[in-house]
Amino acid sequence: MLGLKKLGFCHINEICVTYFSFVRFERSDEGYFYPLIGILHLSSIVFSLLSLGSELDVVIAGLVASSLIAMVYVIPWVLLLSVLKKFRPSTK
Repeated sequence: MLGLKKLGFCHINEICVTYFSFVRFERSDEGYFYPLIGILHLSSIVFSLLSLGSELDVVIAGLVASSLIAMVYVIPWVLLLSVLKKFRPSTK
């Protein structure tokens, strides 16, 4: 046992607890990525439906994906911050 402590294995329990706490966090956060997967699937459908030229199809599918990502992930935070800023108590 003394040899294992010299190698640094005395902290293996703390390492395991830390690792598995992050694994549980990642698994509990899976629902956050479902809209992203749907958005990417929708943009691939848009890409397959277009036939304007390969570069233009990629650009349009990218615009669709980035617009939807902004609508789902960015705009709610912007709206929340703007509402919080509007109802901030005055310093007068």
